[in-house]
Amino acid sequence: MGTTMLAGGYKVDIAVGMLPQKVASFGMEVLNDRVGAKFSPVAYLGSQVVNGVNHAILTVKTLVTNPPVKALCVVVLNEKPGDGVKTDFTVVSIGDDILTYAAPGVVGGYAEPENFAATAVEAIDLWAKCEKPIGKNFDPKCILATQIVAGKNVVILAESKVVAPDARTGADMLTLWSKIDGTVEVTDIKDIEF
Repeated sequence: MGTTMLAGGYKVDIAVGMLPQKVASFGMEVLNDRVGAKFSPVAYLGSQVVNGVNHAILTVKTLVTNPPVKALCVVVLNEKPGDGVKTDFTVVSIGDDILTYAAPGVVGGYAEPENFAATAVEAIDLWAKCEKPIGKNFDPKCILATQIVAGKNVVILAESKVVAPDARTGADMLTLWSKIDGTVEVTDIKDIEF
């Protein structure tokens, strides 16, 4: 899928389960040196050329508490060329929690998939069953969470693009209600800001 680059804006190109090599090697190491929380990448959201390159990553943040508290958040890391051996990364921002997972055994809360990348086909299949919203196109990438209700709520990560000339590509969270009768309905759409 082609992406539109705005001056100073992010080039959004979502990759579930994959980070650019330098970000995976050095950026996550810098991020996880922080005390009190550990971060596991879910998806690479995109990059922005600034003083160096900013990388936006959707992560599961696990607070080091008893029991641990897990939530989805967007982290922005800045990459500056280092000494030629190791790239210099700094943490630009850790966004607010955009979805909190229930503790294991808690009924009614959102559950985290065991493997985000392995949910891509199910996300696409569920999306195919929905009546599509007007004005914005969505390309589902993976399931971020599920919740048992009268049926199942499923939160999906999707690339999005407003139906307009030269519109920028964005990232959205779609909440779908997979009903007991087999139909699927869109119940919420949220922009992921970074």
